[in-house]
Amino acid sequence: QISIPSSVTQIGDSAFSSCSSLTQISIPSSVTQIGNNAFSGCSSLTQISIPSFVTQIGKYAFSGCSSLTQISIPSSVTQIGDSAFSECSSLTQISIPSIFKSSIRKYSIEANAIVEFI
Repeated sequence: QISIPSSVTQIGDSAFSSCSSLTQISIPSSVTQIGNNAFSGCSSLTQISIPSFVTQIGKYAFSGCSSLTQISIPSSVTQIGDSAFSECSSLTQISIPSIFKSSIRKYSIEANAIVEFI
């Protein structure tokens, strides 16, 4: 498990990419941006909580997080990069702001996932 300090305001591109042993991460409410590929390839990541001040999630941010089963995107998020959730084969439930309803396919959410628009 990793806890990011509260002084951090953004998680940079590829910051935790391919950290295959990472199972949980705690993101502080100070974070407003999650960069491209930030958690891509974190195949053991089962849990992540996105704080309500995050406004942007980058391209492929959670791509390849094959153990992630659910994720809730707060309504503060106004931008999600393409394929943000590609290859998340265990993802069965996702809550996402309704502004993304018309473009949901861009994010490569697995077909078996239950999508709830908030």
